[in-house]
Amino acid sequence: MRSNAWQQQAGACTELTKAEPGVAYQIPVFLPDGDHFLYVLETPDEARQGLNAASLTDPNGPNGRRLTADQSSGAFVPDGPGSNRGRLLFIREQTLMAQPFDAASLQLSGDPVAVAE
Repeated sequence: MRSNAWQQQAGACTELTKAEPGVAYQIPVFLPDGDHFLYVLETPDEARQGLNAASLTDPNGPNGRRLTADQSSGAFVPDGPGSNRGRLLFIREQTLMAQPFDAASLQLSGDPVAVAE
């Protein structure tokens, strides 16, 4: 009974990507607005691979914006409750990095700093 109620609330599934040989969309993490999300794109095309951000409502699908070339999942830590500004956390060469990030515009700013090894 519970799953039926959830299915009714969730709505229909929508395909965001088309399967491409050798390409994987991994580790999606939603940002606070519930529309934008972070994901790791693994592909032989080095210009596309890395940590990316996209929108569910973007007509171009999840091929949004590459944030870093790092093959690491990301986490957004807001500056305060309800804030779209904060830090993007990700791993670079076994080091936890933090970089200023605006979740509304999907823009990084400043330089990344090491938080922990």
